[in-house]
Amino acid sequence: MNKLIQSGIELFSKQGYSRTSIDQIGKHAGYSKGAFYAHFSSKEEFMLKLIKEGIDFYFEDLRKLLMERIEIH
Repeated sequence: MNKLIQSGIELFSKQGYSRTSIDQIGKHAGYSKGAFYAHFSSKEEFMLKLIKEGIDFYFEDLRKLLMERIEIH
């Protein structure tokens, strides 16, 4: 699934969301279209996963910074 996510990020960045197909994401990751559908039901669900991953990553970093500040004071 990580390869699909990385491929999606790269292709969406280069081509945009609407010009990137599920087939392109699968091929770029080295998988079939079926492998994409084994993890995601649609391109929309896939995009929501990318957004959630980004938000989770950001907030994890923010949480660490806040915990460090709490420990310092």
